Amino acid sequence: MSVDNPRNRTGSPPTWYGGILAVLLSVLTLPLGLPFSSVPNEAAAACGVERWTVKTGTDPDAGLINLSSTTPTSITNLTALPAPTPIPANNRVQPTETTVFSVTATLTVYKREDDSDYHLVLSDGNGHTMITEVADPQCVGAGSPLLPGIRNARSEFDAHLQPTTSFKTADIAVTVTGVGFFDFKHGQTGVAPNAIELHPLLDITFGVPTPNACQSSTGPGIAPPTAVPSGIDGFHAAWYGQSGYQSLCPGAVSTGVVAYYNSGSRGWVSGRLGEVAYLGTWNPDPGQDRVSVLGGDGTVGSPSTDWPRYNRVAVQPADYVGPGQVAWFEFTVQAPSVPGRYTLAIRPLIEGAQWMEDYGVFWYVTVLTPTAGSPPTPPSSPTPPPSPSPPPSGVCQTAAPVNPWAYDFCVGRLIYQPPSNFCGYFDCIASFWNGVGYVIQCGDLRFSLSGGRSGSCSSHSGNFRPLYAH
Repeated sequence: MSVDNPRNRTGSPPTWYGGILAVLLSVLTLPLGLPFSSVPNEAAAACGVERWTVKTGTDPDAGLINLSSTTPTSITNLTALPAPTPIPANNRVQPTETTVFSVTATLTVYKREDDSDYHLVLSDGNGHTMITEVADPQCVGAGSPLLPGIRNARSEFDAHLQPTTSFKTADIAVTVTGVGFFDFKHGQTGVAPNAIELHPLLDITFGVPTPNACQSSTGPGIAPPTAVPSGIDGFHAAWYGQSGYQSLCPGAVSTGVVAYYNSGSRGWVSGRLGEVAYLGTWNPDPGQDRVSVLGGDGTVGSPSTDWPRYNRVAVQPADYVGPGQVAWFEFTVQAPSVPGRYTLAIRPLIEGAQWMEDYGVFWYVTVLTPTAGSPPTPPSSPTPPPSPSPPPSGVCQTAAPVNPWAYDFCVGRLIYQPPSNFCGYFDCIASFWNGVGYVIQCGDLRFSLSGGRSGSCSSHSGNFRPLYAH
């Protein structure tokens, strides 16, 4: 089955070059090579239920909100407030939920929730995050004293950004004004330790960060290979590109995408055990089925970043991904509080059936110092061992040793049969010729012939990048 058949394509891929990607999770069919469309505005979702009167100012205590005064504060101060137990369903927790606060921070990611609210994650660049919500005026009762402010915030946000039901990365300095609100913790991305929010927002101002402020960024994406295998009997997956690595301020949240081509003969079916495709945590860091410091579902000590489980990074976005189609797996990561470089190894699997091919896919997150020129926060636990610097994504990488075959790190054909004198030019591991697979460079910069196999480079700091012929 040819990968160039436009009918074999599932999901409109993001542009791999140029920084932050517009991620498409809906199933579209587009010929390869055509310009990719942006995500259309989906139809309005239903309104919410849980503490909805408090969220929208139609509760019996709404008249107690002091709308004539705004209290400037910080994420650190708000997240230090004690969480109420229990949280009342239809009344306000005073004085927090009757106070209008303003916070200046970085808007890291945002999306539209099923209850029509816009979910915004704010970070202070020092490892603290919290959620703020922009309510949908159509879901607010006409008698709410908050309705004018809600309409104002919604209009201000829509004039700058266009949220969809998938997280988008922003990394924009904002000043938000809204009413204090305590939510229930359920693994939501960016949730504060006490689940404090500003909900709803009444005003939002988009600004420019100060020159010495920590600023997150996302590098260019990594393009898909020119050719992939197809039609292999059973369940199989071939790596098909990914979005760029992130440099994040401590606590900042960002989204990533890894694409996999269904190179097997069987389709992936959402929600069906033994047929549904996931991305799972893999070796060497954090290890097979192990918890990662970069994301999770809030259990087993993992951050709350909306992963399906603490050891499942993402699930297939489409209901069905057939042979010869591409699935664009989106996931959210949160930067740890300690500056350094962190790695997340990823491998696709059919849940309840088998792991699919190991292409040595990894995700790098570089955690920056909180502010330019300031010392890093002292670690509370040993700093992870340094990982090799990632190759410059989206650029023809010609840093391979000089060799007569012009092998380099530009995307081309994977090298399954290296010449007999290969190790005279390349620094090979001792068991190089015992490997079965393609040539891959390990994390210790030595070369192995076990690319695409389980445990490749496991004794040499993990997989780094494959070598190509042209």
